[in-house]
Amino acid sequence: MKSIYKYFSCIFVLLLLIVPAGTYANSNINKAPEIDSVKFQQIKAQVYLFKQVLDEFGATSPSQAVELWAKSESTRNGVYQYAVSCEELKQKIIEKWGKAEENFWIISGSSPSTYKYEIVENEKINENTYKVKLKFYWASSLGEDEPTYNTLTIVKGEKYWCVKDYKQL
Repeated sequence: MKSIYKYFSCIFVLLLLIVPAGTYANSNINKAPEIDSVKFQQIKAQVYLFKQVLDEFGATSPSQAVELWAKSESTRNGVYQYAVSCEELKQKIIEKWGKAEENFWIISGSSPSTYKYEIVENEKINENTYKVKLKFYWASSLGEDEPTYNTLTIVKGEKYWCVKDYKQL
């Protein structure tokens, strides 16, 4: 009988040593972690500063604007779309997604994902304007999904090429 008691005592001690302290029945496991407000404000400020720098850069050609827009779809990273958007479209993006320092700019869900894109139309309207239609191919673990299309209006700004408008079809 003493050996069974010793055996269970050893198991109990080992469990106390192995299981993290926050998982014991008497702990408050539903308590939300406290966020250091100073650190949180620092992170918000850092994101704001990164966005300021991002606003100073842009696409050097219409094809680069298309490439970065497409990369946004494949990575689900809305920052790429923001980076190649003209000022008016940037404001619409902020209205839609929220400020960068207060929200994630993750676009679409985890599935399906795009595995390639192609340019199906590339029309030069004039020296400073292009209309480009992109076809995105999607797939999930169940197989391929229907493709989607984006039509971009790309214009030459003061320094860079940018997406003035887009339509998702």
